[in-house]
Amino acid sequence: MSKSRIYSFIGRYVTACVAFLLCLVIIYHVMSGLDLPHDTIVSGKADGQVQNYPTVILDAGHGGEDCGAVGISGVYEKDLNMRITACLASYLRLAGCRVVLTRTEDRLLYDPATVQKGHKKMEDLANRSAIAASYDHSVMVSIHMNSFPSESVHGLQVWYSGKSDNSKRLAAMIQDDIKEYLQADNHRKPKESAGNIYLLDYAEHPAVLVECGFVTNVAECAKLSDEAYQKELSFVLFCAMMEYINETV
Repeated sequence: MSKSRIYSFIGRYVTACVAFLLCLVIIYHVMSGLDLPHDTIVSGKADGQVQNYPTVILDAGHGGEDCGAVGISGVYEKDLNMRITACLASYLRLAGCRVVLTRTEDRLLYDPATVQKGHKKMEDLANRSAIAASYDHSVMVSIHMNSFPSESVHGLQVWYSGKSDNSKRLAAMIQDDIKEYLQADNHRKPKESAGNIYLLDYAEHPAVLVECGFVTNVAECAKLSDEAYQKELSFVLFCAMMEYINETV
């Protein structure tokens, strides 16, 4: 085995140990009946933030009058995005990450008093992008759901910004961990946005968009609507993100 592969194996082993210890901490909090932290947007250094960790920008897609995809059960994408984002934020904060949420309410990010007719969505996306750009040392993860006319299509898909090699690296880590720990039948590969995803195309720092699954698939929609599965999915995303963070700091 080459030295590079040995170093890679050691690095992944250490990361796995850290993730395991964090898992024990989270389980302890849950078993003790304690609520995990659910802070809203932060403006300064988070309590317990680990030095050199990047600020994590978590973006719950859609909101307000823009419900996103509508699940086969009638569930709205915007609501699922918020639940998974909140859970993921809790895990990251427990690990010492500074987390900034682009939205904490059921609304789009535009000013009703000044927005021009027909420009609500564009202003919303521009404001989300501006939040991410305002933090120099940061990484953004945007949470979404997918849809497709055929009910047979399923599986999580990660998109990444082509402006940064780290975006591609994070996308690969998420996609790999999802296959290994949650969706063994997921054979999807990370995809680079090529002018079709605003948040990624205009990202100034590492950024990925996670389509957590297809709400048009009966079985997957049921899972994504289940609180226990939301926690499992969030934890796999968390582990992949911590692996990325520990490799890049």
